[in-house]
Amino acid sequence: MKNKNLNTRFLIVLVLLLGACKEKPVIIPDFSVPKGDRNVLIEEFTGVRCVNCPNGAKIIEEMVAEFGDRIVPISIHHGFFAKPLKQSKSDLNCHCGYGDAVTETLGKGPIGYPAAVINRQKLGSKLFPNKDEWKSIVLNALKQPAPVNIFLKVSGDASNSQWTLDVNLAASEPLDDLFITAVLLESDIIDAQILPDNSLDENYNFQHVVRMPITDAAGESLPALASGEVKEMKGFKTFALQPEWDYKHCSIAVFVHHKSTGTEVLQAASIHLEN
Repeated sequence: MKNKNLNTRFLIVLVLLLGACKEKPVIIPDFSVPKGDRNVLIEEFTGVRCVNCPNGAKIIEEMVAEFGDRIVPISIHHGFFAKPLKQSKSDLNCHCGYGDAVTETLGKGPIGYPAAVINRQKLGSKLFPNKDEWKSIVLNALKQPAPVNIFLKVSGDASNSQWTLDVNLAASEPLDDLFITAVLLESDIIDAQILPDNSLDENYNFQHVVRMPITDAAGESLPALASGEVKEMKGFKTFALQPEWDYKHCSIAVFVHHKSTGTEVLQAASIHLEN
């Protein structure tokens, strides 16, 4: 009888142990991309003959100093005000077609300079707000979540000026009507500029000057992205610099935007060629 009770107890303990060791199914949630910080694209129309443009450039540089990489400025020397001065050492005019592509996409160009469009969005009925409104618009835009995140990598060889741009996109919500634009910029260009007091500064420091679009100037179409989708575009674009462009002062601005259903910029990012 005693052995029978021991066997019974042994079986009960064995059953409990087996039950305790039974594997529980692991539930893996669907992958989702978190909404990141929304960066702000500022496309500024300017020119060496524009006496008020240094004031506009100063506002942009103050925001860059305050907000860092979350501000992606593009300086477009375009139109009459960009015609070189007799003292100009180089032509900063945007002959690459980028300025024309922007105004065509927007459906209009600026009436007066300095002018800037921010994330290609209207403020009420105004597409080109007054420069005194730029910072408040930027502050509001910085508070918005980003529906897509942009990750950039650039590699190249300064000896032959050949460079490659890799782009990864991560969508946090379903997106369609997508276009991507990449633009090569150069900063710290020293040249002549007329100042607000109508004097001439032959050693003015120009920042974020458009040198050439790396994609089509109006942007290139992307397939729709599902929520949580990550799109890897290794070797997205290869490009070369002109001999007079200093790669140490060059950067690339990349932004994803709508085009057919509006002009809204969904996210922007930039990267320096010299990391």
